[in-house]
Amino acid sequence: MSDPYPHQAPEAATEPSPVAEENAQQPRPARLAVTLDAALAMEDTYSGMLEVACLLAEKAASAPDSLSHPEQVVRTLTTIDCQVCNGGWLQWLYNTDSSRLARSVRDLRELGCVLVADLAQQALAAAGIDQRPTDDDQTKDRLLDDLNEGAHAAIDVLNSQFFAFAEDFMSIARGYILAHRNSFDL
Repeated sequence: MSDPYPHQAPEAATEPSPVAEENAQQPRPARLAVTLDAALAMEDTYSGMLEVACLLAEKAASAPDSLSHPEQVVRTLTTIDCQVCNGGWLQWLYNTDSSRLARSVRDLRELGCVLVADLAQQALAAAGIDQRPTDDDQTKDRLLDDLNEGAHAAIDVLNSQFFAFAEDFMSIARGYILAHRNSFDL
């Protein structure tokens, strides 16, 4: 009987397809360098805020403790947006350090994104995270791994609610940046 899950791919499967070879030869376009002011001036607020998210991520990656408080507050929202849009509230819960989860709700309230803060708080409650001390990510991940069907269903409803007003909260974030413009060095 052959192994249904071979540890090594067959020889023929290692050959790249002609399409893959052609794509590999094409240079990948780099993300256009956009300034904060250009991102804020974009007609499509959501796209502009995604550019701001990239600028904040780049700054945080190059110097992790370099974000000002207002930059951290906006990064909280853009991180939630990227996580929830990609994999729902569960992805945000798994991919966010335990220490940042509670701070995220406070940041969202400071930003003026009360609806998103409420959704985040409800996601935490559905996962049982706000009801138990979670000093480390392993404890948090065990809680998430053990969610029952009811908790998953509640989080699915929160995912739908999040998508209903994504444009609104990005406009709020843009207004926050404009009000705190001197605190943004991107």
